[in-house]
Parts: sequence; structure tokens; C-alpha cells
Amino acid sequence: MSVRELSHPALAFRLGLLLTLLLGTPGRAHAERLPIKTYTTTDGLASDGVNRIVRDSRGFLWFCTSEGLSRFDGYKFTNYGVDQGLPDRQVNDFLETRSGIYWVATRSGLCRFNPGASTQSGHHDAARHEPRFVVYHLGDDDTSDGGASNYQRSRAVYTLCEDREGTLWCGAESSLYRGNLENRQWVFTPVDLGPTTKFGSANALSILVDQRGAIWVLSGSGLYRRRSDGIVERYTAVEGLTLTDFSSLFEDRDGNIWLGTGVALYRLVSEPEPGRSVVARVYSTKDGLASNSVSCMFQSSDGRLWVGTWSALNELLQTDDEGGRQFRSYTSANGIVEVISLGEDRNGNLWMGTESHGALKIAASGFTTYSEADGLGGRRVGGITEDRAGEPCVISVGNGKGFVSCFDGRTFTAVELTLPRGITQASWGSYQNMFEDINGEWWMSTFQGLVRYPKFAKLSQLTHARAKAVYTIRDGLGGNSLFRIFEDSHGDVWAGTLDTPPAYPLSRWERSTGTFFRYSKEDGSRLDWPTAFCEDRSGNLWI
Repeated sequence: MSVRELSHPALAFRLGLLLTLLLGTPGRAHAERLPIKTYTTTDGLASDGVNRIVRDSRGFLWFCTSEGLSRFDGYKFTNYGVDQGLPDRQVNDFLETRSGIYWVATRSGLCRFNPGASTQSGHHDAARHEPRFVVYHLGDDDTSDGGASNYQRSRAVYTLCEDREGTLWCGAESSLYRGNLENRQWVFTPVDLGPTTKFGSANALSILVDQRGAIWVLSGSGLYRRRSDGIVERYTAVEGLTLTDFSSLFEDRDGNIWLGTGVALYRLVSEPEPGRSVVARVYSTKDGLASNSVSCMFQSSDGRLWVGTWSALNELLQTDDEGGRQFRSYTSANGIVEVISLGEDRNGNLWMGTESHGALKIAASGFTTYSEADGLGGRRVGGITEDRAGEPCVISVGNGKGFVSCFDGRTFTAVELTLPRGITQASWGSYQNMFEDINGEWWMSTFQGLVRYPKFAKLSQLTHARAKAVYTIRDGLGGNSLFRIFEDSHGDVWAGTLDTPPAYPLSRWERSTGTFFRYSKEDGSRLDWPTAFCEDRSGNLWI
């Protein structure tokens, strides 16, 4: 199969568009600029601190912020705060149940949200006879002896989850609560998590209902699993967990349970048991995470697993040859800061909530910019081609030197070009000026002829390699000043020249015979200076 210049849409897609975010190497953050759009209070967001991002069944994005709840319809934000009936401006979580009920977790209680009710504080809609937010204080029955601030904290609800039976589970400061609809009234009852320890209390910081129906709860006193048969198991340091700053629970589509903490990311075993290690793998900066402090996790619609750390977005890569897994990270060099929540809109755009910089959207079909910091040999790009492995290679110039920079799916590796003896200047053409042919040999256009290099075991050998041949007018080439070169599906090499006058502006080197054929206006080509070549699927050559 012949090498093609950048005329195939799949190659253009791989190189330029971010749909696959193909950048970086494990453990190393690169400087490519991602297609990020930032939304802040200037754009209508309630606050620049975004705790959670949730998409509902209608496609709206809901942002839980430190100044209220924001709904984004793709164009503008609609905000709900204490003036609209929220008991507290600090919103921690948002949930839409399968029956279509909206629930909001705040620092001062749980709210049932009625979107159709009046936006005016305390006003009851005549049709629905309900306020916009119906508030439930789950911690009212709990004892608090630490003053007003402790009493408010005892009401705090951190996380929400719905199980298969439609039961609402609420993780609160005071306990885990189970909510059910009884006689048209919602009733919330505390659920015993078991014993507490000096590491914390029986609060519920994160809840997960797994694919088997078991309920997982993160608490200051450990990790709990309430099995479908009602038995509650507790996992602590005895089972291999470090009880330090638990942050999040997550289940991927393969059924793996992930646990984020302040010191590492854990992947748990499929069949955990008390008294035995429940840890299948621990991930840290050694595996490519930008930080060991994990804030959130999310799996996008394309199946990729994303991990938020304090200063970076991390992508889990495919399993490596040794059976482990590694991450690539995107940091402030890529425009990423303070990732504390993750979400996705219906168009496949990835969203990030930050501590103080608003919400960031990475466009699924935007452009990514590469520079020398990403391995390119020079900033001025003069051509893009494809090697035999199907990876793009960039011909570029920087600091008076020429480079070939090949992309391996993660980063660019640059090789400096050295012109053969007697060649003083490479072609100034900005496209189709170098390629690797069907046999692995490299061809380059210059002002003193067509250069042919031998096949290399490694591209790095190109820097000090001796040319296999330099073709000029004496060898039958139409001219020495080359502008464009191209290999067709037969392996023949076409060359467009800029000699004045252009007696033979077009030449073809025939691979089967190793000879040149020259074409002029007398041949009916009507060519002056060929500026581009392309071959279609039927084998027709377009010039």
C-alpha cells in the first residue's frame, strides 16, 4: 500500500481533531492547547466553584455550585439560590430519579425541586400548590452540642443515589438515610452504618449502587458495602485501605469499583471480603497520575475513564504489556486547573468543574494545537505526510534547521534533517515535499534535485544517513528546482518543478524501470507549475 500525503480524511481527523484526545505520554504533561471553553459568573454561572455536573434526561446540564444551582440549556444559565427557596447556597449534588423527580443536596438539607413552581421566594404556584423547593432536614433528630455551625453541619447532605427499587439514598453528615414515598409523603429514615472509629464518624460522603444492587458508602470510619441480602460489610486498613481523605466512589461499565482518596486511587477486587485485602490495584504518580490526591472520576460515552486530581485531568490508557494500567495527564500547561467534578453533555463534550475557575468544556470536535513542547522539531510546519505504520509525520523548520517529527499516538519525536553533500537548500514548498515510500525509503524535494534516502531501521538514522541517490536533469528529471513530490499507488514518484522556463514542469519516476518520464505542454498537459497531487480510489491521478 502506497504512502499517502494528507489527502485522506481519516488522517486529517487523527491529527487535528480532538475527538480522541490523542496526546501525551504516561506520567508526562504536555503543552498542547486543548479546545477548551471556560464558563464563569461572567457567562451567567451562579459561582466559579462547581461541585458537581449532572445531565438530566432532557439534555440540560445542572451545575452544583457554592452559590446555588445553575441549569445550562446550551446557550444560557438559569440560576436558583436562596431567593428561589434553596435552604442554603452551598449545593453538593443533584439527582433526577427514573420517575423524573429532581432532588438537590445542600449544606442545610435535602430539597425536592419543582421546576414548574414559581421562582419567587415563598410563593406557592396556584396550579401545583407547592413551593419551588420542598426542604427536608434529615439531621433534625440528631443531637448537636457544638453551636449553630455544628447544627447546620449536621443537616448537610453530600451525595444522592437511587437504587433499582426507586429508593432514594442520601449521604449526610449525620448518617446514611433511606427515602421512600409513603402515603404520598416522603419519609427518610437513618440507616446504621455500624461502628465508628477515631478516623471519623458514621457520616456518608459518597454513595454508589453497583450493577449487582449492592450499596457502597464512603464514610470517615471506612468503606461500607450493604449487600443485596441486607448484610453490611466494613472495609478499613485491615482490608488494605488507607483511611485518609476518602473522596469518591465510582463503578465503570465493566463492573470495576474505584475508590478515590487523598493518597492514591484504588481499584477493588470483584469479590471483597472482610478480613482480606479488597484492593486489586493501587494507582499513583508512578502510574502517570499527575497527583495522588483524587477528587472525582467519570466514564465518558466513548468508554474512556477520566480521573480528576487537584491540578489535572487524567485519562486511563489501555492495559500495557505487563498487565498494568497507566495514565496520561493534562495540567495547567493544557489549560486544565483544579478539577473537582466531571460530566458530559449530550454532544459528547467533556465538562470539568473547578474549585474557583468556573466550568471548563473540552469540545469533542475542536482543534488541538501542538508546538515544540509536544515534540515538534520546529514551529513552522511545511508539510504533513504518513509513514508506513499509518502515523502522521510533520515536516517542520525551526532555528534554521529542518525536522521530521513523527507522531506515535501519544507524542511527537523529532529527527533533524541533514542535507546531502552538494545540496544547499531544501524545497521551499509548504506541502508534499517529503514522504516515506512503499518500501520504507524516504524522498525529499530540494532546489538541487530529488533526494532518495535508503530504508532505515530507525528514523533517527536519517540525520547522518547518506543519500541513496540524488536525481537531477542529468538523470532525466524535468528540472532541478522541485516544488511538490508524490507517490502513487503503483509506487511511481511524481515531481513538479519550478524551473524557468518550465520546459518539463512534470516528471514521473517509474519504479519498475527506475527511469524518468517528462511531460510538457506539448504532451497536452497544459501544466505550468504543478502545485498539488492526489489519487482517488479508482487510481486516477489529480494534479
